[in-house]
Amino acid sequence: MPTVSSAVVEGRNFSGTKLRSKRLAIKAASNGKKGSQSWLAYTIQAHVTSVSDWERGANAPSPRHLHALARALDCEMDDLFEDGEETQANAEPFRGGDA
Repeated sequence: MPTVSSAVVEGRNFSGTKLRSKRLAIKAASNGKKGSQSWLAYTIQAHVTSVSDWERGANAPSPRHLHALARALDCEMDDLFEDGEETQANAEPFRGGDA
């Protein structure tokens, strides 16, 4: 079973830990359902199982979902990747198109 942050998007390690941390920060600040996996899945039009898989590192979100995650979590897409874990030399910041 893959470990958290092992899912790769375009040669970069997606961080399920960072996704979960940002989601939980929203949940704590809102003191309610906003920030739950269900809320996030509904907000970005994904299945709650997908959100769970992303957080566990079992899968990585598509570029379309990355855009939606960044909007929902009020962050940059690059904030959802592990620092310094790019596998490409001189990798540019992730700028995935809508797929």
